[in-house]
Amino acid sequence: AVQEWFCGRSLPAISLGSVYDGIPMPSIDTDYRSMGRHAAGVFLRHGHRRPAWIIPEANHAGDLETEQSFIGTFRESGNKTAPCRVIRHGESSADLIQKLSAVLSAKDRPTAFFIVNRLATTAIVTELYSRGLRIPRDISLISRDYDQSLEWIRPSIAHYVPPVRRIASGICRLVSEIAGSGVARQQHIRIIPEFCQAESVAAVP
Repeated sequence: AVQEWFCGRSLPAISLGSVYDGIPMPSIDTDYRSMGRHAAGVFLRHGHRRPAWIIPEANHAGDLETEQSFIGTFRESGNKTAPCRVIRHGESSADLIQKLSAVLSAKDRPTAFFIVNRLATTAIVTELYSRGLRIPRDISLISRDYDQSLEWIRPSIAHYVPPVRRIASGICRLVSEIAGSGVARQQHIRIIPEFCQAESVAAVP
């Protein structure tokens, strides 16, 4: 709605973040599609064929881009074991754990989790250990979003490092362009982050 408001009034604006389909606004953000493809590739290389994608119900544009590429990569791989589970949770850890419980109790429970929210990552790690499940022996895990708290978790959690400096440089160029001409070119700059492998990903036992 915010993006549509600016576009509807022809105001010069830049989205620091992904834009939704049909929004003609220049933007700069992390390359979420590449992250989804890469995470799926990491799991596939380790033999995982029962993944789960864990995402907040808010469904931000970047989250949906990640979802499409992550699930799409498994589908394109010819994976016939089981479809990728999608777990959408509310803002509370209680809601997340409630929805996670049914998945963990299933006979064909996922062997790998790709998680959006960094706080959700912490909640899931503690929930898995409370159930006697070990990372990565029983379940491999990648956190899409980074937070310093991840550095205090053991085993260390695989994650992506946001390209903050490159995004800052890109947004400055776009702002200068608008300041100089009053308009910005219709471009969507996407920057691929660095992947930190860490200890939370292993081959399926």
